[in-house]
Amino acid sequence: MNKGGLLGWLLFFLAIIMLGILAYNYLSPSLPINFTQNQSTINLPSYNGSLQFYPNMRFPEKSLTYSIDAACSQEKKDRMIQAFFRLENETPIIFYSASIGNVLVNCRETEAPKNGDTFIAGEGGAKTIIKTDKFNIIEQGEILLLYQKACNNYNVELHELLHVLGFKHSDNKESLMYNISECNQRLTQDIVDELKKLYSVKELPDLHITNVSASKHSAYLISYLDFSLDVKNQGLAKAENVILEIYSSNSKIEEFNLETINYGEGKYFKAKNIKFSGDKVSFLVRTSEELDLSNNRVDLAISN
Repeated sequence: MNKGGLLGWLLFFLAIIMLGILAYNYLSPSLPINFTQNQSTINLPSYNGSLQFYPNMRFPEKSLTYSIDAACSQEKKDRMIQAFFRLENETPIIFYSASIGNVLVNCRETEAPKNGDTFIAGEGGAKTIIKTDKFNIIEQGEILLLYQKACNNYNVELHELLHVLGFKHSDNKESLMYNISECNQRLTQDIVDELKKLYSVKELPDLHITNVSASKHSAYLISYLDFSLDVKNQGLAKAENVILEIYSSNSKIEEFNLETINYGEGKYFKAKNIKFSGDKVSFLVRTSEELDLSNNRVDLAISN
């Protein structure tokens, strides 16, 4: 065979090999996200005092939405989703994507700022908090991923997500919530236990009566009751069709519809000249279902 023929055969075989490689790459299914497997939970104390910035910080619901900014790199998106999945696997919380989420994830593609000799990898926290007597209810939080290069895990994303959920920096250097990040830090069991406790509470309202004032007066031998009070909702959900009942000697003498009271809100109510007999009055507030019924009633002794 002459040189020209040999060269032709070599080119033919090379073309066959190249076509095979292209066909494999085209027809092979895309690879799934490479989830980090070494993120175990360590059973070590993480905090000397309270775990959260304020007592009982939580979102009103267990099912939370998130939205990730289109400007975030695919790497940051994948790691953020891994952080969501991690908490889903260990707590009652469920995360799912939405156009505008309870958790907003944004990215800054410029160089991350410095804090002394260390770079700030990310920032996170609650944006809107509603304070009640029982909970500090988070309505929305935001995560800002600042890093350009990071460890080969999702520690930064999980650290900032836990800030959104109300957790402050840890005293334990092995915890990923320590204020200086290292690649080998891990989630601690006390954080998981606190999330389980907080999100095991049913998503219900909790009405209670406060600031009650009542007096009795008479006219033409008939006794009348004047009163004022506040009804507050310290639960995790809106209370609808709220009814205020007035009792004298265990007999209902009047009823008022206070309509709707959202969590963290209250209604001031007063009434005058309700026909009344006796020297004791009871106020009872109710809705369909509540967290606690022990604080729905107030009994007062009434004198002229």
